[in-house]
Amino acid sequence: MAQRAGASADALTVPELETIQREILGASALHYGLRQSPVFVGESGRFGDEQVHYIGPPWAQLPSLLEGLQQVLKRTIGLSPVVRAALASFGIVYLHPMTDGSGRLSRFLINDVLRRDGALPKPYILPISAILQRADLRPMSYDGALEVFSRPFMRQYQNDWSFGPEQRADDGVVYNLQFSRYEDALHAWRHPDLTQHVTFLADALELTIEQEMRGEAQYLQKHSATRLRLKSIVEGPDAALDRIIRSVRESRGVVSGKLRAEYPILERSEIAADVVRAIREEFPWALGGDRAEG
Repeated sequence: MAQRAGASADALTVPELETIQREILGASALHYGLRQSPVFVGESGRFGDEQVHYIGPPWAQLPSLLEGLQQVLKRTIGLSPVVRAALASFGIVYLHPMTDGSGRLSRFLINDVLRRDGALPKPYILPISAILQRADLRPMSYDGALEVFSRPFMRQYQNDWSFGPEQRADDGVVYNLQFSRYEDALHAWRHPDLTQHVTFLADALELTIEQEMRGEAQYLQKHSATRLRLKSIVEGPDAALDRIIRSVRESRGVVSGKLRAEYPILERSEIAADVVRAIREEFPWALGGDRAEG
């Protein structure tokens, strides 16, 4: 993300979106590229019935809709970077243009626009995903922000979708969603009101900077200090010391049998006790009790 953000002439072109998608998903994804099939967000009910929370626009209209989003970003150059980042990110979420990875693309675009607009200098990126995953955001969560558009949309078209026989689309996706009002709903996908989404993203960015990044900086400082202390106890590469720190923290102050097998020097009780003590003193909130090892 640090390398890609703001690097392309226009991240919203189809070739660029597909390139970024491949880099995000890696080589083992089932599907790549612009979708050629229906898409919906939903879940299975308790008795096997599907619940549909949102339906994306028809795949045949995606090039036109993406071009419209491009034009919006071009016409707003020079305006608030946060507003533009919200337009790009939520625009991609609601268009859901890719067979896979549209959500991650939308979060990438936040950093891309902020970097592009000079609001986020190299090499920094904002770990916005960590904040968006929190369910306790106020006044609304990320899901709540999405529902500002999706709830009234689905109320409008609650009787216009169904599930039929399975079909295989040209992109290889098997689907059975039938939606009869694509043409009628085009205006909603073309002209969404994203006012509340802008406010939400501004609040989320503030939390990211003031809480998430501050906490991450504190963690990195403590991690570096812990690694330095471990080097005075055992000798090893940084990757091995990081593995020991992570294992002891996750096991709440215990040197596990697996860790001992991996690093036999930890079989020596005095070494293990010193290692745990060093980690506990730097990360006291992560370890419980007074147990030194086990």
